[in-house]
Amino acid sequence: AIGLEVRAPPLGDTASGATRPTEAHFTVSAEGKAVDQPPAASTNLAAWIMECENGSIGMLHSRSEFRRLGYGRVVARALASELYAAHRRGERGAPPFCFINKGNDASMNLFTSMGFASQGMVAWLFFEGDTPIH
Repeated sequence: AIGLEVRAPPLGDTASGATRPTEAHFTVSAEGKAVDQPPAASTNLAAWIMECENGSIGMLHSRSEFRRLGYGRVVARALASELYAAHRRGERGAPPFCFINKGNDASMNLFTSMGFASQGMVAWLFFEGDTPIH
């Protein structure tokens, strides 16, 4: 059996209107045991994924020795299901979505097989410095 663990930080300041955590970790250990640590703190994870601050699904990763064994699909499906359920309950504005880098065929194939569909291309802009743009 595959262990699955959901980790979420405390909601924090409820006065700010936060209704859900900004990230959740679903982790699967190599032995199929639930792991109560974020990915960076453990060396025994097979796969992990998180919800990014903007609400997208991201950072899906399976360690090389566990690729093509279904671990990535397990954590991706678990997080997508949780986010979809929150959307259906009215706790989340958007249904689950993700951004996949052009050429990342493995991720594109995985998410397409789970029912996700491409909605177009996105361009990311990065700015240096602390000066806000007006």
